[in-house]
Amino acid sequence: MQIIRGLIEKRLEANENIRDAMYKCVQCAYCTWRCPAGVRCADAIKAARTFLVEERLNPEVVNSLECAVAENRNIYALPLEARTEWVDYFDLKDQVKVGGKAEVVYFAGCVASLFGRALSISAATALILNELEVDWTYLGAQEYCCGNPLFQTGKLEHAEKLAKLNLKTIHDTGAETLVTACPGCYRVFTHEYPRLIGDVRVQVMHISQLLEREIKEGNLKFTEKVEKTIAYHDPCELGRHMGVYEPPRKVLSEIPGVKLVEFSHNRELAQCCGAGGVVKGTNPQWALELGKEKLDQAHMVGAEMIATACASCKMNVLDSIAENKDTLETLDLTELVAKAMGLQV
Repeated sequence: MQIIRGLIEKRLEANENIRDAMYKCVQCAYCTWRCPAGVRCADAIKAARTFLVEERLNPEVVNSLECAVAENRNIYALPLEARTEWVDYFDLKDQVKVGGKAEVVYFAGCVASLFGRALSISAATALILNELEVDWTYLGAQEYCCGNPLFQTGKLEHAEKLAKLNLKTIHDTGAETLVTACPGCYRVFTHEYPRLIGDVRVQVMHISQLLEREIKEGNLKFTEKVEKTIAYHDPCELGRHMGVYEPPRKVLSEIPGVKLVEFSHNRELAQCCGAGGVVKGTNPQWALELGKEKLDQAHMVGAEMIATACASCKMNVLDSIAENKDTLETLDLTELVAKAMGLQV
């Protein structure tokens, strides 16, 4: 905060050391939650990143990310039609409606629709929604990046355009509800878009909230046991940023056989897995080091598995497990729910 103040008051000049400090932040918002003066620290760091972009001092990988999103509408620079490849891969053509009118839109997000080891999250979500008899549709090639990586890195030029394109496509379906399993997408639709362009005119739910509701209403039944001691990791953007702590825990606690244990630091005190703030791209080794800390904490509480509710968290924990040859497992909430419902992903 003192460095940012120095930049504002022109007592400091932006340089590579300041750049590295600002882009090493995982945007976990612990500082924002902890600050007794109520300073919006995470927002201040994002603003500092925007300043560094204007000074052309941002990391080069951030420019590549911006180009990918601007030109291909996703963070991996893949063609638009790649958004539906997970449907073909899991042989779900007859179970996933792409486009058309529906009551609910499933917004998969870039990671869960395009990154190999995360595709099972989209498949699990699709099967769950069908089992619950939800009238839903998937935008497919018309789903564009929500813009979260742009908000996170200070590259704001294309964010408003993405917001308007996404919302127009969603509104054209006639849907009243948008469901996503990605905390970043959830935060952007509920927080960034309203600040940017006003009322989004659709109810936005994280999948954990929908699942909790369906359990309460008696619509979600578990038929299979999952005999695991599981530590639930709070994704930063779902937890501290958006205050969603209990729905994932409620869902996990209802799964037969699951013994739910807590990390020593959980909920508001949870430590980032290392994937946040686009640090996975700007400082990959730092991301793995933070992931290793998460693994150590899981072992301390006797967990066999780390469950989370974020595709990016799952990916970094998986990478950390591989890097450290660890014996822990990790699954997304949707994958565990599908398994407990007897659905084959």
